[in-house]
Amino acid sequence: MATQDLIRMSIAQVSDLIASAQISPLDLVDATLARIDEMDGTINSYITVLGEAARQAAVEAERSISAGQYLGPLHGVPIGLKDIIATNDVLTTCGSRVLGDWVPDHDATVTQRLAAAGAVIVGKQHCYEFACAPPNPHYGPTRNPWDTGRDTGGSSSGTGAAIAAYMCYGGIGSDTGGSIRIPAGVCGVVGLKQTYGRASRHGVFPLSWSLDHAGPMARTVEDAAIILQAIAGHDPNDPSTVDLPVPDFRRALTGDVKGLRAGVPINYFFDDVQPEVEQSVRQAIKVLEGAGISVEEVTIPHGEYIMPAWWTIFSAETAAVHAKLIREKGPDYSQAVLDTVGPGAFITSGALLKAQQARTLITKGMNEVLQNVDVLLTPAVPMVAWPLGNEGMRDLGNTVVEVFNRLAYTMAVFNLTGHPAISVPCGLSAEGLPIGLQISGRAFDEETVLRVAHVYEQLEPPPRL
Repeated sequence: MATQDLIRMSIAQVSDLIASAQISPLDLVDATLARIDEMDGTINSYITVLGEAARQAAVEAERSISAGQYLGPLHGVPIGLKDIIATNDVLTTCGSRVLGDWVPDHDATVTQRLAAAGAVIVGKQHCYEFACAPPNPHYGPTRNPWDTGRDTGGSSSGTGAAIAAYMCYGGIGSDTGGSIRIPAGVCGVVGLKQTYGRASRHGVFPLSWSLDHAGPMARTVEDAAIILQAIAGHDPNDPSTVDLPVPDFRRALTGDVKGLRAGVPINYFFDDVQPEVEQSVRQAIKVLEGAGISVEEVTIPHGEYIMPAWWTIFSAETAAVHAKLIREKGPDYSQAVLDTVGPGAFITSGALLKAQQARTLITKGMNEVLQNVDVLLTPAVPMVAWPLGNEGMRDLGNTVVEVFNRLAYTMAVFNLTGHPAISVPCGLSAEGLPIGLQISGRAFDEETVLRVAHVYEQLEPPPRL
């Protein structure tokens, strides 16, 4: 099979070929490494490529499969990891100069679980410095494969770009205020932030521990379900994880959404959204309505508190995470990260208490809305990919707070409340840039969120490069 055909397949497709011995894991890894060699000099999506280690892992996967020890749909499939995710004996920089030579002596839980599923880790992928603030001055910008003069969003920038440009079949990003869903939205791939507590963050360098999630990014909804299946479940090393049964997420993709109810918020989510984005999202809602979902307008209570509460909690927790490192290695931090982290040191206990009280109100209000509807349909990102560089960042705002507010605007609420949310492609702008639809749902009901996303994807196949 031609390499160009192979790299464009989904995890579900290549896993069938591996299981039936039509291709080998080494075929996939060699095709992926060749694509990285071809493209990543321009895209800059990887910080570390594990070429020889990946090839050795592929050989071992092929040996195991030949011996009848097939582990499932990730066995032998090349996967990337955001470079804040610990990998034993492999450089993990967090996109920073501060940890530029850090080689962990352990794997993150998601790394372990992917390995247990047979996945081949092909490399560590670019991200904002400490997943915190753009631009990254240490490793240069990641370029959007749809237009290399455009940004990829963040903070899981390299993972989104690598999947879109066929330099891996899927990956794990992290999401504190949209950092899986933003790059998924602007790169035209799928990004899932599962429910808080569904998957472990142990071994993932924290940004804001009560807002952080580590979750799947992939080319298709089915592939995201496959990756979530591998990483989900209780972890005694992460006390935030919930000891609940893990559903069969792939089996939930039944293709039938008749009788489901969707809410379209009339406040907050559609404010300050580019007209083309709103038009595409509203057309996607009509497609789902045609598939049998009933649609009604809803109001999200306490919307005015969402960004102030998110920003206060984020700032306080991020400042605490970085306090010791800044004392020890402050000059190695970029000014953008210092500008983001610094203000959190001045958050008072009273302000943080009020933010947590607002969070409780927002979560209660969201749960009340979701008693009457099964999912919410909103834009994923309020704009298409913006130009690279300082000029592009100025388009998003004049201060770090304004930039964060615009990037996280339609997303951060689900980090506050912990509800699952997915970004799926829903068309292109007039300039040929991807637009994302966000589908969110009840806590620990990723099955319904994935089912609705999958039906939309089947009815409106996403554009590909």
